[in-house]
Amino acid sequence: MSPRVVGRPGGAVSTLALLVCGLVLALLLVALSAPRLLGVHGWSVVAHLVALRGLVAVGLLTVAVVLVAGPWRRHLAIPAAVLVLAAGVQVAVLADRGLTGAEPAALTAAQRPEGSVVVLVANTQGGVSARDLAGLVAERGADVVALPETWPETAAEVVRLATADGRDLQALGRVAAGADVTGATALLVDRSLGEYRWAADLPTLRAGFTAVPTTGGGPAITAVHTVAPVPGWMSAWRTEGPAVVAGCGASPGAIVAGDLNSSLDHPAFDALGASGCVDAAQVAGAAGLGTWPATLPRVLGTPIDHVLADPEAWAVLRVAVLDPPAGTDHRVLEVVLVPAGSGDAG
Repeated sequence: MSPRVVGRPGGAVSTLALLVCGLVLALLLVALSAPRLLGVHGWSVVAHLVALRGLVAVGLLTVAVVLVAGPWRRHLAIPAAVLVLAAGVQVAVLADRGLTGAEPAALTAAQRPEGSVVVLVANTQGGVSARDLAGLVAERGADVVALPETWPETAAEVVRLATADGRDLQALGRVAAGADVTGATALLVDRSLGEYRWAADLPTLRAGFTAVPTTGGGPAITAVHTVAPVPGWMSAWRTEGPAVVAGCGASPGAIVAGDLNSSLDHPAFDALGASGCVDAAQVAGAAGLGTWPATLPRVLGTPIDHVLADPEAWAVLRVAVLDPPAGTDHRVLEVVLVPAGSGDAG
């Protein structure tokens, strides 16, 4: 009797395993490239990865190099090429959103168009001194400063220091009940925009609020800090961001500034177009620059600090992502707005 010829043991299983791994890899890469298309941009792991597109690109390239450097490189050339392509998609998304605006000099008084408003977002993490904040406000000529994770007492001290330097600022603040400094949010407004008062709290677990002028013609200003997409808070994160963005258009001429703990890929910005507001960094071509963490280069970080504005009232002159003061790992977002139709915006 002639011997039977059999295939290599496990050959079919190995092929099936490779196909399954390939399919999973393909789905993951599509999810990273276009998470909103698949409706997975609010999922925990995907939300974290797409927030750090630059870092993901570096990781994908690193894995691709490891694959082609090993003894199985002939068999892994195609997966490596797919990883390189996926990394290129991440870079292309960042480049399309814009990578300009790293640390330009502050505008001088002579350079500022009439009616312009300089808005800063600085999540201080409770570690930035009032003196350093006052110095930042003076250096950048800020008119509106949103200060997530900042005690109202710190903001009041900034006002005192600024007054000594000839500025006329006012401070408002709210603290979530029983919260530490992560639940405290403050707002500084120059009195040239009017005398402001608290108007309403935001539907967020961390303190956020809207202030409106009682005198003067300034806009409604909202200082915001939503929860982060971490275990236990994912559900709140999925609802808080969209609620804040949707509410931007409630008041004509509104400005919303703060830490939304979301990039443009996340659910918070699903209905940005319908909200009646625009994201200033996206308009200015700076939405690819990360504001957190400052320990990473801007292109590897995540842009979670935002300024939204009503385009019927405001045009974006420029956006800058500034190095942080000592005590925080959030870079400072600076947005210069000018009255819409003034012809000053680029």
